Amino acid sequence: MAVGKRGIIFTMMSILMVTIVLFAIRPQIISHSENRIPVIESRVDLANSHLYYLENTYIERVLRYCTFRAFSAYTSYLSRKQADGAVGYAPTTMAGLRSGMLQVLVNASVNGECLNCSHYGLYSIENNTLTDKLAEFSNLSREFLNINVSVKVNNITFFQSNTTGPWAVGITVNTSIELNTSLATWNVTEHNTTTIVSILSLEDWSYTHNSRLISGVSYPNYIYATNTSVWDRGQLINHILNHTYKHDPTAPSFLARFINVFNQSKCCGIESTIYPGWASYRDMSFIDYCYFGGVCNGSNPTGFFSLYNVTGITTSEYPFKIEPYHYAKERYNLTVRNSTYPNGILVRD
Repeated sequence: MAVGKRGIIFTMMSILMVTIVLFAIRPQIISHSENRIPVIESRVDLANSHLYYLENTYIERVLRYCTFRAFSAYTSYLSRKQADGAVGYAPTTMAGLRSGMLQVLVNASVNGECLNCSHYGLYSIENNTLTDKLAEFSNLSREFLNINVSVKVNNITFFQSNTTGPWAVGITVNTSIELNTSLATWNVTEHNTTTIVSILSLEDWSYTHNSRLISGVSYPNYIYATNTSVWDRGQLINHILNHTYKHDPTAPSFLARFINVFNQSKCCGIESTIYPGWASYRDMSFIDYCYFGGVCNGSNPTGFFSLYNVTGITTSEYPFKIEPYHYAKERYNLTVRNSTYPNGILVRD
């Protein structure tokens, strides 16, 4: 019994000694914890702010920058493939355009072919892909903030609408984001970023592509919007000589032109003209999409519609013609000389 009491006494003494020690060090523990809490909160706030900036500012800015360069590089690549005599290389659907542009945006390649290598020499895309810019963000985050950031590009979509107007393209990129510090991890599995990208100064792939198909020679055209709103013959001459574009609701949009589809786009249709200097011409309306696609009434001489010469523009060297829709007052406001094609036979009065 005495042994039992001594055991109890020793146990109580041990507990008391531990309690004394704990009370002795408790202020220091509390002090350290209280000092650490603001530091933790500050680090978490910093990471949150960093993620917010990435999601709402950085991705949008670099997406706009990289998309413009990707369209330019992709068009140059397609032009080179056509010149090389390749077959089946150009996108003919929006799905095909998305696939090609996604490869250019992410890898600077198409179907495994390197765009910034010696054969294509498209060095403007070098270090300017979306992957490159996101990697720069990750490297700076790790170096200066000790925050690890990983962004994966999953998919992209394009659109044109009243929001973009005819002179821009909307693009939405879907990404997955992981951000982690020594304190916490953030996972964003689906994040969509949308931006609007100007098409002004981009090469018109439809023009390059179809001019070579028709004449055997590529005649590139770059998209610059005319500032003319009131038309007459003099303004049309400037339009032709400057190779400019105008909006028209019956013309195809930039995206439709890229896949060589000539459907009307009320919000975003754009058109240019077949300009002087081609090696040869054919008897069609010289409004570019009419000339390339034969989709305008009167643009095809085998139909039962009229084509018109334009006084002061049409010559033997430059046999400019225009169909009824486009010569009207509401469009180019022209005085014309009639040229008809009854049964496909050209008759000029």
